[in-house]
Amino acid sequence: MTNILLISPDFIFENRLGELFSQDDIRILSETTVPTHSNQFPIPPDLLILDRSVLKNQVSGYINLLGTFFIETPILLLIPKNAEEDIATAFRAGIFDIIDPDSSDVYLLTQVQRAINKRREWQGVRQHIEQLKLFNANLQKKIDDLRNEVKNTESFTESIMMALGAGLITFDMSGKINYANPSAANIFGWSVINLLGMEVNSIMPIEANIGQILDGSEFEKQYECDAIRSDGKKLKIGYTLFPRKNDHNDVIEMICIFRDLFELEKVREENRRLEKISTLGQIAAGIAHEVKNPLAGIQSIVSAIILDFQDDDIRKSQIEQIGKEVARINQLLENSFAFARTKKPQFTQSDLNEVVKSVINLLTLDFQKKKIICRYESGQDVPKFRFDPTQIHQVVLNLVMNAVDSMTNGGTLFINLTHKVAPRHVKGFVILEIADTGSGIHPDNLRRIFDPFYTTKPLGTGLGLPITYKIIQDHMGKIDVESEIGRGTKFTLYLPD
Repeated sequence: MTNILLISPDFIFENRLGELFSQDDIRILSETTVPTHSNQFPIPPDLLILDRSVLKNQVSGYINLLGTFFIETPILLLIPKNAEEDIATAFRAGIFDIIDPDSSDVYLLTQVQRAINKRREWQGVRQHIEQLKLFNANLQKKIDDLRNEVKNTESFTESIMMALGAGLITFDMSGKINYANPSAANIFGWSVINLLGMEVNSIMPIEANIGQILDGSEFEKQYECDAIRSDGKKLKIGYTLFPRKNDHNDVIEMICIFRDLFELEKVREENRRLEKISTLGQIAAGIAHEVKNPLAGIQSIVSAIILDFQDDDIRKSQIEQIGKEVARINQLLENSFAFARTKKPQFTQSDLNEVVKSVINLLTLDFQKKKIICRYESGQDVPKFRFDPTQIHQVVLNLVMNAVDSMTNGGTLFINLTHKVAPRHVKGFVILEIADTGSGIHPDNLRRIFDPFYTTKPLGTGLGLPITYKIIQDHMGKIDVESEIGRGTKFTLYLPD
């Protein structure tokens, strides 16, 4: 059904219009005055025929008002052809066309049908526009989804490269570094910002044949080179090169993945030490278990025999000496048990500063007796964190006592407690440094100090440092040692907070 709204006081023209379209699917709606609001017509008409006489002297104003009421509705102005000034005004206001009230029926039918068809064309265009808007919205959503997917992929790739334990750099064909991950910066002692733009050969001489790598004849081959950190420390670098290509299969840069072989060997040595500690611990536990029972029997027999001798009998003192030696052997076995049966840490929220202070207070008399000055500093930002205070107390006590024993002629004990946030993480490490000015450790002995039962002390058991090492490992921490003959030794503990 096509609705035509006729706004005219001319009932003769209204009847004429009704007769012309009586056989078509057209309904004539009539008003004698201009509508004051669009709510009068819940369904906008498909065509508006407007009589000039109802507009009075406000031709442009009324036409604009109706245009806001009936958007995209063609307006035919019913006006004599000789009213040229009004016709010009109406066209400027947006009138679709004009109809002379005295025109023939054929002309009237043609003009009305032309306006109705134009309305339908507008509706079709609008539908196409809406479809295009919907298509554009869907297309934009797909673009946004793809962009987010690419962004997530890039973020995921970046996270992998940032978390990679090995160093990773990329450099263009001129050798300029374009990317470096934090591990690469840590290995060379530079910041990531400083590495960018540097010549790769200035920090790591690339001796590989790039041409053979590009043609695939040396794909994934392992190379080695000597390098120097920013602090002058020598490095042995093992690296692998891969070409990176663009969409046109052109090589745009080289990807280099590398490790510090010295550091890698250090990790392997730590693993071997842990395996040795575990094996020797099991052996010690087995031997101690088998020997303790006979010793207990010997101790009981000795105690019984002593009762048969007078106090002034020399044999009594000799038998008592046997008992003392048995007790000493038993104490050695207890130490072996302590090494073999180190308890799992009982983690509680504790203050390492209080633990260190308790050790210092415990050994104050020893410091005074051996003329040792203890200098302890603790950072203000050291947090409380979860650790076993009993085990860590044992670790600190053992390291401090070792430092005291190394300073036979007095000296200075430096204890420093700090906190360092790990790169890219909220948490970090609590770092405890214990340094002395003692005799130092010979390089040949330094690599063996954590081996079970190895000691240079006349009365030492060789279990103190291995137990210390195992406790720190059980806390997921790390222990480093530096020493120089005649200058002293420094132990550094790293405990995750």
